[in-house]
Amino acid sequence: MENDAHIYGGDVMGEKEEMEALRRENEKLKEENAALHERLKSGEEQKRIFTQRLNHGIRTPLNASIGLTNLILQKKVREDELENCIRRIEKSGNEIKKVLNDLWDYSFLTNEKVRLEEREYSMAELLSEVDAQLRVRTGGKEIREHLELDPDMPSVLYGDATRLKQILMGVVENAIRFTKEGSIFLKIRVDLLDNSDTANLFFSIRDTGLGFSEEQVNKMFEPFGGKEIIDEDLDELETGFELPIVRRLIEIMNGGIQVSSEKGKGTEILFVIPQKVVDKSPIDFSEDVIDDFHFVAPNAKVLIVDDNEINLTVAKGHLLPLQMQIDLAANGEEAIEKVKQNPYHLIFMDYMMPGLNGLETVKKIREEDGGKYKDIPMIALSANVIEETKKIFKAEGMNDYLEKPIKPNDIISMTKKWLPKDLLQKTEEATFEIKVEQNLPKIEGINPEEGVKYSGSKKRWLEMLSDFYHIIDFKKKKIEDDMAAEDYASYTVEVHALKNTARLIGAMELSTEFYELEQLGDEKNVDKIREKTPGVLNHFESYKPILKPYAFSSEEKERNVVSNDEIIAVLKEIRDAIDGFDLDGADEGMEKLNTYEVPKQYKDRMKKLRALVADVAMEDVISETTALIDELSK
Repeated sequence: MENDAHIYGGDVMGEKEEMEALRRENEKLKEENAALHERLKSGEEQKRIFTQRLNHGIRTPLNASIGLTNLILQKKVREDELENCIRRIEKSGNEIKKVLNDLWDYSFLTNEKVRLEEREYSMAELLSEVDAQLRVRTGGKEIREHLELDPDMPSVLYGDATRLKQILMGVVENAIRFTKEGSIFLKIRVDLLDNSDTANLFFSIRDTGLGFSEEQVNKMFEPFGGKEIIDEDLDELETGFELPIVRRLIEIMNGGIQVSSEKGKGTEILFVIPQKVVDKSPIDFSEDVIDDFHFVAPNAKVLIVDDNEINLTVAKGHLLPLQMQIDLAANGEEAIEKVKQNPYHLIFMDYMMPGLNGLETVKKIREEDGGKYKDIPMIALSANVIEETKKIFKAEGMNDYLEKPIKPNDIISMTKKWLPKDLLQKTEEATFEIKVEQNLPKIEGINPEEGVKYSGSKKRWLEMLSDFYHIIDFKKKKIEDDMAAEDYASYTVEVHALKNTARLIGAMELSTEFYELEQLGDEKNVDKIREKTPGVLNHFESYKPILKPYAFSSEEKERNVVSNDEIIAVLKEIRDAIDGFDLDGADEGMEKLNTYEVPKQYKDRMKKLRALVADVAMEDVISETTALIDELSK
C-alpha cells in the first residue's frame, strides 16, 4: 500500500509540477501577447501620426495654393497684390514637391536594400563642395561659417562620398533652418585605427540658433517631427524627412548620431562614420584644394547638348567665366559628330530631346569607335530628377546629373568635380559670386528675381527675354501643328522645353501651365490636351506685347542702310554656320542682320528667321535663308 501510495503521490506531484509549468507558460504567453498588443497599438499610433503629419505637410500648402488661386479667379485680389499671391502659390507648390521627393527618398532608404557606391575621394574636395553650397544657402542670412579640420585628416579616403555629402548637407541645412543669425561651426576629427586601413570620422555641426528641449530633440528624427518644434516667429522653418534620412544613411554606413541642444542657445549634432584610408598623408589646403568658385580651366574642352537654344545660351553663359573652350550641339546626332572631331573633357547632355534622346546619344557615344570615348564624363541635364531617374542615368552611362533649370553655382561645381584636376588653375578672385541685383524692371507675369537667379546675371536675363519673345509665334504654331498631326510625342517634348524656358525667364505661372500640359502628354490624355492647350497657348502669346520692349536691343535705333548684296552675305553666313553646327556663328550673323535696314516686305520674314535661329530649327533656317537669298538676288 505504501508503495502504491508513493506511486500515486508521485503522480500527483508530477501533475502539480506540470500544471505549474503550464501556468508559468500561460503567464509568459499573456505577457508576450500584451507586449505584442502594445507594439501593434504603438505601430498603429505611429502610422496614424505619420499619416496625419504627411496629410498636414501636403494639405497646408495645397490649401494655401487653392485658396489664393480662387481669390485670383474671383478677382478679389488687388492688382498690386497679384504678384505676391502668385509667388506664394509657387512657394506652396515647391513645398509640396519637396515633401513628395523627401517621402520617396525616405521610403526608398527604409524599405529597399541600399547599395553604397564606394570609390576613392578627397575630403578636401568634398568639403569645398559643401562649403560652396553652404554659402548659397546662407546667402540671405547674417550667418558666419567656421570650419575646423583635423590636421591629420588623410588626403584620400574610400567610401560613398555622395552619401556622405548628403548627410553633411542635411545636417548643415537643418542648422541653417533654425538659425536666423549668428554662427555655424563645422568641426571634423579623425581617429586613425592602429594596424588598420580604417579611420573613424567624427563630425560636429554646432549652431547658435533656436535650441530645443529634450522632448523636442527626441522628435527631430521622426518624419515631420520638426513640425512640432517650429517657433512661430520664424519663417519657412520645417523639418520633414531631412534628419530621418540622415539617420538612416548613417546607419547604412555603419555609423552613429546623437544630438545635444539647449533652448535659446543652439544645437550640436554629432555623428561618426567609419571610412577606409587610401592615403594617410594629411591634406595640404595651401596647394591641393581649389574652391568651387576660385578656378579657371582654359585648356578644357566642354560640349553642351540641348535642343533649346535658350538653354544652351544659359548653360554656356554660366560657364564662360571659367575660360573653357565650349562647343554647343542642338541634338544627339550633332553631338556624336562633334565628339568624333574633338577631344572633349566633359559633356553636359540634355535628357529629353527629339530624335535621339540624351540616354540614346550617350550610349552611341560610349560605343563609338570600339569604346574610344567610354571614359568621357557625361552629366545629364533633366527637369525630372528623382531617385528612379538617377538610377536610370547611372545604368545608361551618365556619370552625374544636374536639375533644370540650371543654376550657375551648380554647373560650376559640377564642372570642377568632373574635369581632370590637372586642367584646373586656381585664381585669387572668385569666378562666380552670388549677388543680389538691384533695380530690376517690373514686368507683368515675370518674377525678375527668379529669372536672374537662373540666368546668373541681370544682363543675361534681359537677353533671354529677347530670345523668349522671338520664339513665341514659332513655338505656338509648332505645338498646334503637332496637335493637328496627333504627334503627341513631339507635343510633349515641345511643352517640356517651354516649361523650362518659361522658368528661366521667371514666367513661373506659365511654366506651371506647360508642366501640366507635359504631364497630360506623358499620360497621352488626348481629350484633356485638346481642352487645356488653347488656353495655355493664348497665355503664352500674351507675352508678346509684354516682352516687345526687350525684343531687340537695337529695334528702336536707327539701322544701317545697306545693299541687298550685304544682306545676302550675312544670310549666307547664317546658313553656313547652321549647316556647320556653328550656333554661335549663327547668333552673331543674326545680330549683325538686326542692325541692317531690310526692305519692308521682308521685315516679318527676318523676325521669323530670328525665331528659327533661336529655336535651333536647323533645316528650317537653311530653307528660309536659301529662299531669302534667292528672292533678294533677283
